[in-house]
Amino acid sequence: MKIPTRIKMLGRNIKVKFVKDLTRRNDTNGETHYRFDEILIQKNVEGTPRSDTQTGITFLHELLHWSFYVMGEQELNDNEKLVTNMAEVLYQVLAKNDIDLRDGRYSEK
Repeated sequence: MKIPTRIKMLGRNIKVKFVKDLTRRNDTNGETHYRFDEILIQKNVEGTPRSDTQTGITFLHELLHWSFYVMGEQELNDNEKLVTNMAEVLYQVLAKNDIDLRDGRYSEK
């Protein structure tokens, strides 16, 4: 999964940053900072690279938090089990089916 450095969502320009000390500081692999319009993702842990799958799931997890936030769905946003499960399912569907949703990339087979 190619993770962008910026995403646009409902008028917000959200920066995606890879950081080195998120796990050490906060014992987490990703964070969403609404006030600063950013997503932080831990790329490696203590010098050990995280897999592309782990990093992709973390990105989708944080993106889902943003989605629930902008929709005003705080109860869903607070449900970590739901957010994690949805991120894992979305990652599997996107990764295993080579799905590209950019305009003009649709095809009927």
